Amino acid sequence: GIRDPEMSRRLGDVYKRQIYDISSHIRGMGFALACNIIKDLGFVNYAKPDTHTKDVIEAMGYLNDDVSVIRAIQNIANENNDTAFNVDRMIWLICSGYFYNENIRVGSHKKDLIQRIHDYR
Repeated sequence: GIRDPEMSRRLGDVYKRQIYDISSHIRGMGFALACNIIKDLGFVNYAKPDTHTKDVIEAMGYLNDDVSVIRAIQNIANENNDTAFNVDRMIWLICSGYFYNENIRVGSHKKDLIQRIHDYR
């Protein structure tokens, strides 16, 4: 991940401006939905700052505002040689309990995940 705080802040500002620009031109589209569309279009370095990702990232000790959540997920992905898309999707699958490709619902395990994070920290 980016270790220089100033560079990280500037990069975050660029992401934020791009996403707000996109979301402001489509009626009813907010920041989180714009992020979701961008990542689902194949931009794998984006994540959706939704209720699941915000809660999990906050449990890990990060700030839970939109841009901080995206940055945290990008950092986690980089540290694990993966993509923000995959980290986001893993969090969503665990928290929603809905494995949509197989149409299997196992129920949410969000509380369990957050508890394990707290136990680990």
